[in-house]
Amino acid sequence: MNELERLRAAFVDGGKEAIERDPELSALLAASPEFQRVLAMMDEVDRGLADLDAVRMPPALLDRVLEVSVKPRGFWAWLQVRDYALGVAAVLLMLLPWATIWMLSHNRGVEMQVLELQPSIVRLDMQAIEERSLPRTPNGGALATVADAPQVALALEPATPRYIEKIAGGFSGKRWPNVNASALLNAFPYAAAEKDIELRVEVGETPWSRETRLVRIYVTAAKDAVAREAALTVSFNEERVMAYRRIAESGTGGGTSDTLPAGGQFTALFEIVPLQRIGATLREDSVYASMRFVDPKGERRVLQGEGVDRNKSFEAMSIDYRFAAAAAWFALEAKGGPKSDGLAHRLQRMMNVATRALGSEHRAERLALVALARAASDQAHK
Repeated sequence: MNELERLRAAFVDGGKEAIERDPELSALLAASPEFQRVLAMMDEVDRGLADLDAVRMPPALLDRVLEVSVKPRGFWAWLQVRDYALGVAAVLLMLLPWATIWMLSHNRGVEMQVLELQPSIVRLDMQAIEERSLPRTPNGGALATVADAPQVALALEPATPRYIEKIAGGFSGKRWPNVNASALLNAFPYAAAEKDIELRVEVGETPWSRETRLVRIYVTAAKDAVAREAALTVSFNEERVMAYRRIAESGTGGGTSDTLPAGGQFTALFEIVPLQRIGATLREDSVYASMRFVDPKGERRVLQGEGVDRNKSFEAMSIDYRFAAAAAWFALEAKGGPKSDGLAHRLQRMMNVATRALGSEHRAERLALVALARAASDQAHK
């Protein structure tokens, strides 16, 4: 990481104060008037965003500001960094007319366009600061805001391998059974533990929605390991996530437990709504999971996992993530019954997702989900 990148990272993490607390960066600033001007410019823009009730300067905007500061282009290349800082800050603080906006976005070669300027709404080409309603999710499901409930405690649920048999016959008629999403998720086997006890967190695309992301929490024990007195907690960063819901019923398929038996597995899925503000992403610090337990030696341990959204395509996610998403999708669609508009088309998409995530190790068990969805789809066509 070069000096400019270190300056950027420190500013994103803690603003001007974080840079001043770092001895090396402080020494660098003292010896470099150029870096002093860059810092002053970033601080000006950051305070401008704060006045607009925005979050701290997002990395996407900061990258553009740094590009302007070190690589000015065209007729304006001779201008000093301070001039750019004043220009950008003036736009954000609404102190200059539209002519200034045009000058910044066109004459200086800055790839930034201010499309609308109002007291509560500022749109830039990378994101928007605006209040909007939460996206609709299939067949309801209450969304909790992270501001109100940033943390969720999960009880482990035993595997329910016979759950498919329990509900399979119910999709041949007009009245479908109530599919328990959590029981369905835990009716299938997933990857075995490579260590004694493991906790994994994945964040990626939601196959049924472009506005939300999906979080998979997975706990598994090896065949010779048992986790007792287990307590699993999931936390959401309110600077990255606006709202969430667990894809599960109020009741579970097979009760709850504080013990993960030898060879046991537990899967939970959350649908999350990214924070819709300028530059907000889920690329880091979005979802955390931790599990306290007593291991086979009687020692108390804590496992931690962080969900980082790396913007992978859905097909690039793990095969277990994709299959769990397909199972959850079916459970959500089944709530609407056979007469739901467009159900047959959505079930076909869901089956395509499931079919591409069968794998070889658990193919036989996972084919049961495809068969279940096909029976439901046949009924939906009638």
